Amino acid sequence: MPQARFVWVDVEEHDALLGDLDIENFPTLLLANAQRQACFAGTVLPHADTLQRMCQAALQGDFPPIKGDQWQSVLMGLQALEIG
Repeated sequence: MPQARFVWVDVEEHDALLGDLDIENFPTLLLANAQRQACFAGTVLPHADTLQRMCQAALQGDFPPIKGDQWQSVLMGLQALEIG
C-alpha cells in the first residue's frame, strides 16, 4: 500500500528551494505521486476530507505530473534536505 509523508515547510526559512516561484497564498500544498513526481501544487482550504481525497488520488496516479520543472525541483530539493 502506498504511503504518504506530510511535511510543514516554512517558505521563508527554505526560500532557496523555491527558486523563482513566489508563494502568495497559504496554505499551499505540493503533492507527489508514488513515483515521486510533483503532480499538484496550489492553495487548498484546510479540510481534512479534501486533503485525504487529494492524497489518495495522487498516490493512485489520478493526477498527471506537473508540466515544467519548477515544482519538481522544489520536491527534489526537499528530498535532498530530507524534509520531504
